[in-house]
Amino acid sequence: MTGLILIAAAAAAAHAPISDREQVSQLDRTYQAAVKRNDAATMDRILHPSFLLVLGSGRKVSRADLIGEARKGTVTYELQD
Repeated sequence: MTGLILIAAAAAAAHAPISDREQVSQLDRTYQAAVKRNDAATMDRILHPSFLLVLGSGRKVSRADLIGEARKGTVTYELQD
């Protein structure tokens, strides 16, 4: 009986909606992989239209800047994981 309950619980978990935390985590992994490959189309799909990155120095980098750099392939990442 315990085995049947565990199987039912596993089946229910497999069909449960993805949690917000898992969705954000998966989206972040997808975005980081896109940055590594300079995949501008995926970055464009993920980033909000008003996205703005503020670096530790205070410099601001717009969504358009990030996507433009990816399209040009100006940055080559050795490690982006």
